[in-house]
This record gives sequence, C-alpha cells and structure tokens, in this order.
Amino acid sequence: MDVIDGAWIKERLPDERGSQVKLARALGLSSAKVSLILSGARRVQPHEIPKVLKFFDAEPDLTPKGFSEPNVSPFTPKKTDLKTLGRLLAPQAQHIATYGMLKDLLWLSLNRGDLLILDLKALPKLEATVIATIQDTDTGSATSHVCKWLSPWLVLDPQHGRSIQLESDGRVAILGVVCAIIRNTENHLEI
Repeated sequence: MDVIDGAWIKERLPDERGSQVKLARALGLSSAKVSLILSGARRVQPHEIPKVLKFFDAEPDLTPKGFSEPNVSPFTPKKTDLKTLGRLLAPQAQHIATYGMLKDLLWLSLNRGDLLILDLKALPKLEATVIATIQDTDTGSATSHVCKWLSPWLVLDPQHGRSIQLESDGRVAILGVVCAIIRNTENHLEI
C-alpha cells in the first residue's frame, strides 16, 4: 500500500527547475512547507493526499504489502470520478454505470441516496438485482425501476404482487445488473 509522504513525492517529482514551486501551487502550500515535506520534517496531511495524487496523475495502490501495514487508505474520488470508484468496487464489471436511489426499497435493502454500481453488459443471473426500463403503452413514457430477476419475471414489489413478465414486445428492457452498492449512511448524499 502506498504511503504518500516526502519520499513518495521525491521519487516522482521531476528533477527540473520549478517543479517544487509547481507542486506547492497545486497543493495550495508555500514552497517552505513543500520543502519540509520533502525533507521529512512535515507529514502530508490527509486532505492534501488527493491533491498530491492529482498532481502526479496517480491512483493510490490499495494492495496490502505486509502485516504491519495499515488496512485502510484515504480515498476521495472526485464527483465526476465515480467510474474509478466503480472499477475498484466491481473489478469484474465490463461496462460500469452509476445510478442513485431516489427512494427506499426496503424489500431489496436499498435506501434513498444509495449509489448502485451497474454492469451494463452483464447477463442477469437468477435472483440478481437489476435496473429495468418499463414503457407505459398508454402514454409512451418509460420509467426505470430496481427489480429482482426471476426469469422470465421482473419483481417490482413482492408485497403488492407487482411483477412483469419479460416479453419480446420491447416494452421492458433490462439496463444492467447491480454489482456493487455504496451505502448512504447519513441519507443526505446528493444524486
């Protein structure tokens, strides 16, 4: 697991004039503070790590290297970088998309604000949680729903008996299979 410190930065900092000043600007620090970091007299602060990684266009190595290593590492994705987070949580996924829950679905243990990582190319297995688009034949509008796949049925709400049989008429399409969930524990995550 990478430890982002002065040695890590020195290893990557180009040996050219002005590179330390550019790093200081990117971190929002004085050149003196960057010099202290490079000498080992000052630690890189947790909130500075994402800026360091961005400056070097690097991703943290989250692989443990030994028993003495910590088992967590700070990771702060940019708001637009949910695909990277999806790749970390679901490395087997072929084509990742992220959807946000707008309401609670207690029967699926999903809460408003949870983020669902989908694989848009995966074929659903029996009892997989999927997102399906269902077209209303009367109005022509379509809505997306989180469902359970019970071939050839999509269960929308077992408590009220709402299920749809997947037919070849094209009014129901499975968008993707949920392969990871990011829980919103405080219920105020913006979607």
